[in-house]
Amino acid sequence: MKQREVRLNYLAYTDVLTGLPNREMLINKLDYLVERSSEKQEPFAVVFIDLDNFKKINDYKGHHIGDLLLKSIADRIKKIVLQEDMLGRLGGDEFTLIIQRNFSEVEIFEYVEKIRTALLETFVVENMDLNVSASFGIARYPKDGLTAIELLNYSDIAMYKAKEFGKNRVQFINEVG
Repeated sequence: MKQREVRLNYLAYTDVLTGLPNREMLINKLDYLVERSSEKQEPFAVVFIDLDNFKKINDYKGHHIGDLLLKSIADRIKKIVLQEDMLGRLGGDEFTLIIQRNFSEVEIFEYVEKIRTALLETFVVENMDLNVSASFGIARYPKDGLTAIELLNYSDIAMYKAKEFGKNRVQFINEVG
């Protein structure tokens, strides 16, 4: 019975494909950080990551290859993400990174830029070379939003601006005009 409860809890908060926290877990973590940070005035950042043109990989190579590529992408990003931060998968080709430290805008940019450039290195999936890029949108608490939903929303808007500006770039919400 206890083992079943542990398994159900794992499935409720984990993306089965990548093993990363899922949307539910990410929102719970953001809610917790908002609650804690409002008392202690501790800023943090939310980074929305969307793969550019990922649909083409699924369409031309098949969903199996797309799934294997998503796993590889998650693994590569995990190697860069600092232990105190949380990387999760919202679904499809969308990921979120919660940066749980008071980084300056420059430090956030440099951190996210490491991820962006790492994704440009060729992935080998079932003996196929695959190339991807990603667009990144960033919102910070409390400067850009005061709730988990606002922060996710604003980081999503910033990511879409990054795509509008040519894709494969990092965009802060405060730069969106």
